[in-house]
Amino acid sequence: MGSATVHSLERAGEILTVDTQVRGLDAAEGIFEVADALGESAQLRGLIADPSTDEQLRVGLITRLFTGKVADVVVAFVEKTAALRWSSDDEFVSSIEALGETAVALTAQQEGNLERLEDELFQVAQVFEGSRELQLSLSHPGEHPQAERQLVDRLFGQQTLPETTLLVTRAVSSVRGSKVARRLHEIAERVSAVAGRQVADVTSARPLSEPQRVALAQALQNEAGGPVHVNVSVDPALVGGVVVRLGDTLIDSSARTKLTQLRQAIA
Repeated sequence: MGSATVHSLERAGEILTVDTQVRGLDAAEGIFEVADALGESAQLRGLIADPSTDEQLRVGLITRLFTGKVADVVVAFVEKTAALRWSSDDEFVSSIEALGETAVALTAQQEGNLERLEDELFQVAQVFEGSRELQLSLSHPGEHPQAERQLVDRLFGQQTLPETTLLVTRAVSSVRGSKVARRLHEIAERVSAVAGRQVADVTSARPLSEPQRVALAQALQNEAGGPVHVNVSVDPALVGGVVVRLGDTLIDSSARTKLTQLRQAIA
């Protein structure tokens, strides 16, 4: 991601956080609709993201294209993002998508459901990781959007928040089935960032007791230097110990890894 995009995405996120009118799933879906429309037109997104294009022209294009198609508050917000500088047209579109994800998280936070959303995204990712059949059924993302929405709703709609269902649907429509879990992890990191939290994925050889979970969470917060949302899964193949992924850091204290290292050392 280019430096201009990094700066502008941060600024747009600040604008979105402050503008409490851009809340609710209708507003988030409006932002996603804008991302989809821009993604389908290379000429349009190129013109809007081109820093040499006059700012008034860029903003005016957004106004003309989306007024009456999405909520006025969404149009006003996207106008502000179009006025910023972006490193490339593709990064502009992916940033609009990311801002839609942030809008969903802010909506869940407003309703007191942010932590539940974080948990559900992890749980759904686990379902995709564990089902080869499900991965294969989603090998052509975006080709059959109605069928994709129906599948997500049938599998998760009755058990999860509407915010979770929407974000899973976006993930399913954007990447092949084998990559959905990874995409959901990326979305979950953005969701947690709304609350200023990092995400730690912990895999243990056996279920952790509540005192162990509390101690682990505290240790990870100390390591991260701030709040952490901890996801825990169980994999008996580890034999013993835990594997922790915190951002780009991997901590592997599993017995399986230690045995592998021992075998390599004596080979």
